[in-house]
Amino acid sequence: MFASTSEGKKRLAKGTSGFFSFKESKVLNASHVVLFCTKTEINDEYLNHITDKEDEDGRFAKEEFKTQSLGSKQLFTNIHKYDLKDIQHWMEKQVYLNIGNFLLGVAALGIDTVPMEGIDAKALD
Repeated sequence: MFASTSEGKKRLAKGTSGFFSFKESKVLNASHVVLFCTKTEINDEYLNHITDKEDEDGRFAKEEFKTQSLGSKQLFTNIHKYDLKDIQHWMEKQVYLNIGNFLLGVAALGIDTVPMEGIDAKALD
């Protein structure tokens, strides 16, 4: 989720209620706020959706690359879902990889960032 308006930042600041109230001013005073979330479940329908979106965006030069990408996604998802039985933890690690890339990318653009962890997820829901 991305917020740059006062209204959007107020919505995200709901996650700073209670114990996390010391973070409210950081959210409200930032020029932009980006909230990274982890999916609570993952299935083939979602993996197909992501792969189709990547295809629409021109990621695959050949149809076989799209098929291979989907197969790879399914392979790793199934390893964590059925063999290691750590799918939620694995998905959380995937988000952290994306946060790291995001922070490097915006730093390369000369944008200062402050990553924060800890929100009241129930308040945001």
